[in-house]
Amino acid sequence: MRKRLVYPPAGGGNHVRWLMYFDKSFDPMHLTSDKSPDNKLKFIETKIYPKERTWHNWLTFEWKHRKKYDHIIALDSDHHTYKYKENNKTIIMSFNDYTECIKKFVVIISQFTDNWSIADIIEEKWAASYDAGIKLQKISPFEKVIASDVIWEDVLNKKFYYDIIDFWELEDHYEYAARVHKLWRDCQKQALVQFIESCKNDEYINFLKV
Repeated sequence: MRKRLVYPPAGGGNHVRWLMYFDKSFDPMHLTSDKSPDNKLKFIETKIYPKERTWHNWLTFEWKHRKKYDHIIALDSDHHTYKYKENNKTIIMSFNDYTECIKKFVVIISQFTDNWSIADIIEEKWAASYDAGIKLQKISPFEKVIASDVIWEDVLNKKFYYDIIDFWELEDHYEYAARVHKLWRDCQKQALVQFIESCKNDEYINFLKV
């Protein structure tokens, strides 16, 4: 049964899959003969979340290795139009507050345009009915909705991590995943600071600083 992760844009879905990277199911796709957790961590540290990753190259790093792992865990950011798919074991990331997702999206979209207002962005991707597609679904035993606000915490939340690996029946590599999570958060913080320093859109700056 295929593993599937459903999440809102800029909601950390790709990152969640990197947290799972230490499971043996990723071994065939690892680029070196050394499949050890230490070597996998080194790969993520140097190729996925290096210090030079920041706001204007965020998506370059995001997409470089993204599609090659879809057969292991499929990523689906169409969270707002979610529909159940058979033969999928699906985790749905849900948020009580989408503000942090919106902030991350503002930084990402600014690589292409700074002409959208905050209201436009919210209406486009995070309208009031955002969760409606999920809430109207009858959740099956092959689906799990996970409260994901904790993903923005600096330390990887253990319940969040174990809820995921238990549902997908993956190996426990929490200590390594926690180190990856710190790398991600450090890159995010750096990207935000550097974006604000270079941004000329006062509305964006004021929104991001709240």
